[in-house]
Amino acid sequence: MLGCAPAARAPGGTPFDPQAGRLAVYVDPLPPEAAGLGVRLAAIDAVREDGSTVPLPLAREQISAAKTGGEHLLATGSVPAGRYRGLSVAVAEATLSGEQGISALRVPEGGRRIDLSFAVAPRTGTVILLGLDLRGALAETYRFDPAFVARIPMRPPAGLIGYAVLAEAGALLAFNKRTGQVAGLTPVGRSPTGLALDRSRRRVYAALAAEDALIAIDMEQGAVIDRRPLRGGDAPVDLALTPDGTRMLVVNEGSSTIAIVDAYGLVETGRIQVGDGPRSILIDRLGRRAYVACARADRIDVIDIERGALAGSIATDPEPLRAQLNRDETRLFVIQGGSPHILIADPRSLGVPQRVFVGLGQQAAKIDPRTDRLYIARRGAGAIEVFDPHSLLAVDRLPTPSTPGYLTIDRDENTLVATLPETREVRIIGLVSRSVSAVVEAGFEVGYIALAGER
Repeated sequence: MLGCAPAARAPGGTPFDPQAGRLAVYVDPLPPEAAGLGVRLAAIDAVREDGSTVPLPLAREQISAAKTGGEHLLATGSVPAGRYRGLSVAVAEATLSGEQGISALRVPEGGRRIDLSFAVAPRTGTVILLGLDLRGALAETYRFDPAFVARIPMRPPAGLIGYAVLAEAGALLAFNKRTGQVAGLTPVGRSPTGLALDRSRRRVYAALAAEDALIAIDMEQGAVIDRRPLRGGDAPVDLALTPDGTRMLVVNEGSSTIAIVDAYGLVETGRIQVGDGPRSILIDRLGRRAYVACARADRIDVIDIERGALAGSIATDPEPLRAQLNRDETRLFVIQGGSPHILIADPRSLGVPQRVFVGLGQQAAKIDPRTDRLYIARRGAGAIEVFDPHSLLAVDRLPTPSTPGYLTIDRDENTLVATLPETREVRIIGLVSRSVSAVVEAGFEVGYIALAGER
């Protein structure tokens, strides 16, 4: 079945290359009438205008109608800049199951050309979707022909876009947050980490940890439109926008500082020293305070945004990772990588009235501001655990195939969106239905995500 066999070549072997572009090839799910058809790919190459080919690392070898869901990633990799005629798809074997058992189908030798004219420039990305023409593929009952039709997907409106960080690939993957369909790929630089999205200006911002820099991307074009350096050694890992979108607070793990940046020009206007090893930041609803999880200092530092200064600190258990505020912002919940407890602090007094046992391995957390339910992801739990806001007892579990690394909630679609680094995907889960509505296959470990309509 699709995704069950190991990849022939690991996509992780093609890191960010500033002189090249990036290409990702996806396939639409096979139609129900293709039940029984199994195809094992041998290679996918990009065909240049002069007829030469560029091999793409396969993300998977098997295609089957037994695999349901959205589009499935077949191959992704860096390709030289230039013009291209299309793709070449080579099939190793094909089988067809029926009442008489499994029959081996003849397959053509070498690759089959799939025509699609496109251009690649340095630091740009292209997504190609393949759809199988089943009638053409099985025109002869004893033979399978890779009769794919290629197209480049249309970008959805800015209000439907989500972004996922692919740090190893040095890129951001754009997807339709409602359907999970892949919408675009933007190479950005080495080790992108935190994201912040400005829906009104149609921009998404990212931090480049390995380059000590910030970038801005136009959401409608999917292109980098600004890039500004921070200080050497800053190693930015997270960022957040104030509610009015005018200022951005950048968490610099390398220098243990918070940089205050003018969001319009990406110009630093101030800097605050915080505790050792800051990991994440949360800004309150009115944009007055920010809460910084300082993992190595074992504390949450509180920033007065207007003054651009520390307002105090909250002592924590070992390795605070991320903070969340409840709906009326009277309680601050902190997950901690080195403790089996979550900490509940009073954001006004900065006192710690409560510690609640949830178990070791805390990785991610999100509070639903409509219900105040707390969603927590822990290593080895096999699910996202849901906690009642009053009793703080686990009341539900949303099973996942691997441990989520980041959680957020989309208020427009009323969904919980989770990154699963180990299985290299983004899962979109209905908060009412409790079922998975879409899966976005990334091909690389997925880090942060940002959505239009995120809360």
